[in-house]
Amino acid sequence: MVEKIDKIKDRLKHQQLQLEALQERQLKLAEKETHVKEMIASEGAYLAQAESSRQQAAGGVGSESKALVLLMIDNQLEQARLRLRDYQNSLLFELPQERRSLDQSILELQLGKERLAKELDDLQNQLVALENKRLEEIEEIKKRCCDKVFFLIHREFREGVKKIV
Repeated sequence: MVEKIDKIKDRLKHQQLQLEALQERQLKLAEKETHVKEMIASEGAYLAQAESSRQQAAGGVGSESKALVLLMIDNQLEQARLRLRDYQNSLLFELPQERRSLDQSILELQLGKERLAKELDDLQNQLVALENKRLEEIEEIKKRCCDKVFFLIHREFREGVKKIV
């Protein structure tokens, strides 16, 4: 029974380490979410600035170099829109899914730890009850032995008194 208790204690320690690792991942996920929000703001500001630059470049006299500049600005705008969309998808879909998955794993670990803690408590209570039962048995054996010894001593004493009288 003691071996079983030790195994459960080891499993509890292992689950605690797993729980701490998952909680660390939660912190990193929160940092990632903050970073993605910053990138969304940055890309939004870049898009606004690039749109303004494009409108300025579009006005005025037309030339091949101006057309090339507009083409480059349009390409940069498209790349920025794609990055912004990727960041928004990450913020709206991927990160929440990852958070839900982590939360579920943490919940399962906590429930597992609770079950193991209850099992450990039950085993420890059984062990204490077994120890108490053994102590009672030992006390009963001592009492019987003492009673028997007392009886034998008393008998010897009476026989000794009879011989004297």
